[in-house]
Amino acid sequence: MSRINILYLINELGYAGTERQLVRLMQGLDPTDFCPHIATLRPSSWFLQQLSVPSIQLDFKGFKDNTLFSDLARLKAFVREHRINLVQTFFQDPHLLGAILKCLAPVKLIGSFRDMGFWRTFSGTVKIRLSDFLYDGYIANSEAVKNYSSKSFRISPDKITRIYNGFHFSERPVPARSSFNQTDPMVVGIVAGLNRKVKRVHDFITMASIVRATLPDTRFVVIGDGNLKEKLMGYSDSLGLKKSISFMGAVTNPIDHIMKFDVGVLTSESEGFSNAIIEYMACGVPVVATDAGGNSEIVISGENGYLVAAGNPAIMAEKVLFLLTNPSHAREISRANREKVARYYTVAGMVEQHQAYYQGILAGPLHKDIIWNSRRMGLAVDRGLRAPTGAGE
Repeated sequence: MSRINILYLINELGYAGTERQLVRLMQGLDPTDFCPHIATLRPSSWFLQQLSVPSIQLDFKGFKDNTLFSDLARLKAFVREHRINLVQTFFQDPHLLGAILKCLAPVKLIGSFRDMGFWRTFSGTVKIRLSDFLYDGYIANSEAVKNYSSKSFRISPDKITRIYNGFHFSERPVPARSSFNQTDPMVVGIVAGLNRKVKRVHDFITMASIVRATLPDTRFVVIGDGNLKEKLMGYSDSLGLKKSISFMGAVTNPIDHIMKFDVGVLTSESEGFSNAIIEYMACGVPVVATDAGGNSEIVISGENGYLVAAGNPAIMAEKVLFLLTNPSHAREISRANREKVARYYTVAGMVEQHQAYYQGILAGPLHKDIIWNSRRMGLAVDRGLRAPTGAGE
């Protein structure tokens, strides 16, 4: 098979989990067999400059905006110029844009499912269901996400392949923890975006106040930023935690901070497959997380951490206290976590699985119903692309 030209279609690039995983994937692809390209719906200049791959930045304003046709025309031209033969989409708007692009260009199309749909609307679900016939396959980042997506979007589970996220040990060497030092204040931390209530970071703060009542010298760290930060800081102050908890904001290298954690916490009520948990474990940090989404696929209670029901900070505090007061058990978990990530959740393994999947998709036949419907829809869209400037819906 000749070199595969892949176009990744995503809203924008940033420091979020999916975006970081995509960057690692593109950087890890074997350049002799794969040539990655990227298209962002919104400007992402700084990140694209760091990647040094062929790219296009759109100014996407929505499917009802009359600039849609110019965006599609630019995408179609980019695909033709770079001889793209495989497109992979991330998130809802790129998913639908990719379906339209499939009608305009002879490409194979892959969708990505990476969450449990906490933000998805009914109309969004219907759109994904209706565009399924244009997709040649999907990749989900956990069994939980695969099962949810299959049921919600009425997609055959055989059409969805599970590939877990990966941690890049060589990107930032992580020293093994030799001990959990009880002479210094213990540190309990969380890595989470602060712009979605579903992350339930307020539960982390409540848990911190409970732990502090028993171990008053314990320090707490919140890594992440968002529009809920001020409100969460106010809640922390109201519980008397102003001097005990640090809000670090968004940091470029969270690993530098995670390595100092004695326990890593995740409080989300909805989770696809948590990059934060992988990062905790790679640093040898015991995990206390909610039993949500794919968390139970990586955390086994009592073996490499503990799972608790979402919205129960009292039980979470109990598990955190147990780990903080049982250093020998924490050391056993530390070793188990590092070994588990090194064996099952590396970037190298994630990249290898993607490469094999891409080759399999391209080797497979294109169904007749996809070809017929794509051509019919493509003719209609092409007419739109040739519409006069200013023509809208």
